[in-house]
Amino acid sequence: MFRESDNTTSYSLFDNPWDLVNARTAKKYEDPKAWCNVFFDQVTSKINERIFAPLFSDNGMGAPNASIRILVAMSIIKEGFQMSDEVLIDRCDADIVIRRALGLMNLSDSCPSIDTYYLFRRRICDYADETGENLMERCFKRLTAFQASKFKIQGKAVRMDSKLI
Repeated sequence: MFRESDNTTSYSLFDNPWDLVNARTAKKYEDPKAWCNVFFDQVTSKINERIFAPLFSDNGMGAPNASIRILVAMSIIKEGFQMSDEVLIDRCDADIVIRRALGLMNLSDSCPSIDTYYLFRRRICDYADETGENLMERCFKRLTAFQASKFKIQGKAVRMDSKLI
């Protein structure tokens, strides 16, 4: 049965990575304009997990064993940075900036395994083959609509100075 993951982040007293680095580095990564914080705020935290509920509720496969929000954000980061799956998993385990972008705020927070990541992607593909509906596309359309609204992007006119001819 599908269940949404908790969208709140809480810091642990003992395993907050920002307490373990020097003040300059901590200030840099706590900057609200740092890409990891913008990504978490504008993408990871806005992913609607309910879109992916059919992958888990109708086929008797049970609940997801990792946050769908994190799995989708991992896919976006993978494509955005042009990483292989193995590099993505390594970076999610060890890179505190990538972890922050995913919402893994504490050192004790675990990143989904590569098997969980593969299973999620396979379920999305199988669902698309069976129904013709691309759940990732629905998710991206919702994210794009949210961002267009937030940043007041209309897209009704194309400026010639921003067009490559």
